[in-house]
Amino acid sequence: MGFYEEQQKLIAFQKKKEREDLLVHRFLREAMTSDGGKLFLQRMMTYTSVYHSTFNTDAMKMAFEEGKRDVGLFLTNELKNACPTRLFKFHINPDIKEDLDD
Repeated sequence: MGFYEEQQKLIAFQKKKEREDLLVHRFLREAMTSDGGKLFLQRMMTYTSVYHSTFNTDAMKMAFEEGKRDVGLFLTNELKNACPTRLFKFHINPDIKEDLDD
């Protein structure tokens, strides 16, 4: 395979990734407009300990927590790119919270 063919493959791959990114961002924006989507994203951010220390004297536990945190940081970055104005506006409809308390 020559240089030209490799360049064409690279361009096609980049275009496919751009289309995929746009689709994912659209889905994330939709999730941020629904109470269910916001609740799920809140749970993910809490579970991945994005805003908490992952320090542990047990190296294996710390590595596991860092792996979870890395996923949370990835999600945070995706949310920031998809809908920067809504990233920290995880306001859930009070009726949804009441349903959860039952």
